[in-house]
Amino acid sequence: RVGYIPQTGWAQTKVGNVYAAAQLTSSVPATATNPYFSLVGTGPFGTAGIVSYGTGYDFSLSTNDLGETQVSPNNWLVNQTHTPIHYFERFNHTLRNTTKTAITSGFDSLTKPACAANPCVFTIEGNMITAPSNPWVIAANEQIILLVNGNVTISSNIAITSGGFFSLLVNGNITVDPTVTTLHGMYIASTDTTTGTFSSGAGAVQLSVLGSVIADEFSLLRDLGAVNDTTPGELFELDPQLLFTMPDALKEAPYVWQEVAP
Repeated sequence: RVGYIPQTGWAQTKVGNVYAAAQLTSSVPATATNPYFSLVGTGPFGTAGIVSYGTGYDFSLSTNDLGETQVSPNNWLVNQTHTPIHYFERFNHTLRNTTKTAITSGFDSLTKPACAANPCVFTIEGNMITAPSNPWVIAANEQIILLVNGNVTISSNIAITSGGFFSLLVNGNITVDPTVTTLHGMYIASTDTTTGTFSSGAGAVQLSVLGSVIADEFSLLRDLGAVNDTTPGELFELDPQLLFTMPDALKEAPYVWQEVAP
């Protein structure tokens, strides 16, 4: 008897650095259109990212190797660990002196809040769901930051017009509905007591993220079926524009303390 198990879904990144505190696995098939985990960007961002792992990695379907040559065209692979950071608490503190607007209703089907004066920082206490079939489009003159003390389900695409900014900072989990295909912006799921998970949802269409994603744990569930042989179920691409459109209130100034001779 001969059995055939088709390739299951896998993830791919582009330009940005990738870090996993423990195991980092994405079984990239040799038949993929670009058979690497981290792809090279275009224009001034024409490099792949640095891929870092804590305990282990595997980028190959082969039983003979772990895919060291499939990390990226540059083979930038590093074994290192960092001190865990509770990002929700950190950014909440960073924004402590910023005017905030509390959203107190419509959590179960939230549409994009109106932004009149940048940056627009909104807070939500409790779980939140974006309105299904109602895409969020962040305008070029909008800077929207959402601080959610609870879990978030994203049920609609979120896109940023060039020049705009969007960030979703969650003290809990971020779950993406299986029908969602596009997410632009900065997404963070981080808690200090449990695990903040970013889940792509068990869909059959590709999820494309342009921006940056941080989570205590990733659950990447997209399975494209026969298309898995060539195409990743999730594609994460760094958007360098966020560095320029990010509100100053969200930035942190680095300090260096050094003792000098009197």
